[in-house]
Amino acid sequence: MRTLIVGDTHGDTENLKSVFRMAFERNCEKIIVVGDFGFFPNDADGIVFLKFLDFMVRDSGIQLAFVDGNHDDHYSLREIFEKRASDIIKVSENVEWLWRGKYFDNMLSIGGAYSIDKEHRIKGRDWFENETISYSDFYRCDKEADIILSHDCPLGIEFGFKNDSDTEANRRMLTEICEVVKPKILIHGHYHRFHYTPLQLSFGKVICIGLDCNKNSSAQCLVLNDGKIEYFYGE
Repeated sequence: MRTLIVGDTHGDTENLKSVFRMAFERNCEKIIVVGDFGFFPNDADGIVFLKFLDFMVRDSGIQLAFVDGNHDDHYSLREIFEKRASDIIKVSENVEWLWRGKYFDNMLSIGGAYSIDKEHRIKGRDWFENETISYSDFYRCDKEADIILSHDCPLGIEFGFKNDSDTEANRRMLTEICEVVKPKILIHGHYHRFHYTPLQLSFGKVICIGLDCNKNSSAQCLVLNDGKIEYFYGE
């Protein structure tokens, strides 16, 4: 399956129109956003956002899924997860959430990151206590996979931000997940910066790719074709 992997969209409908157009141009059957998708189902704008995406999926025939970031409603996601009836979790008619620890197509999804700006946010509205990777999330990541789709990045790559302990703890947890899963490729968002970095871990080398966000769509996307990187948007 040819899949467009996309960095943070932040509920930006204009950006997602461009994303669907990119997917159509590259003959992609599916779009996956690697966190900070814009999932706020109890907010008026969030409801409109999901209805818009349901229409886009129906109109285009292109599937849509997302990994959760730190700026998504984790209280609602946790409630949905606890009530799940199967491995496929839909948060609306046509939008799938790739929950933490979900294995599919030789990939693993593991969302979550720490909000360094939480002092400027309101708890329960745009900041949530369970935004970071938990031990329950960690223990679900118990098998190998070729590709990890995450929101955060493992330790060993610097982005020039302050090195706070909470961010480091989440990145360490993701690094430990990598040691179990042994991916060849890890694709993430969160830092709003494109990079392509070979990272040496104990089991071997991982190609870590960071995707930019909705503010820079030329560095926001890449195409996976049956698990192989086919195209970087902007090339």
